[in-house]
Amino acid sequence: MFPLIYLILILGFVSIHVILKHTRTGRHVYAIGTNERAAYISGVNIKLSKLKCFVISGILVGVASMLMLSRINAAQATTGYGMETEAIGAVVIGGSSINGGKGGVVGTFMGVILLSMMSTAINMLHINTFYEYMVYGIVILLALGTTAVRGYTVGKSGGF
Repeated sequence: MFPLIYLILILGFVSIHVILKHTRTGRHVYAIGTNERAAYISGVNIKLSKLKCFVISGILVGVASMLMLSRINAAQATTGYGMETEAIGAVVIGGSSINGGKGGVVGTFMGVILLSMMSTAINMLHINTFYEYMVYGIVILLALGTTAVRGYTVGKSGGF
């Protein structure tokens, strides 16, 4: 049977993809990420758009927390410690720019899948957790370097 947690994950990714690609709010989010001042000048309500982002983020964090707690059957203050690194890593590996304005949900989903596969492989090989975070860091640095080089070459050539 297909686990409910994966169905909720896919539903969340599809919902955010639709919001970002097919709504005015999504266009505003990308505009603010690219250049906040230009978005403001073009008539985007910056405060309202950011508020929408934080509300959606808060709702998704609440859902994720409930799913995580139902999975481990325990609640501690340090339960999600270190997960922010994995989240940022998945976004960067997925091709999103740290500077904003570029990226998407599909790439982030692929980043999540890649990090999950790496974590599973490291656990199956009985490698120390310290090295797991070291591998994450190296992969994130490689992704950042690739993004920087790609951005530099695109900017230098004046096009694609």
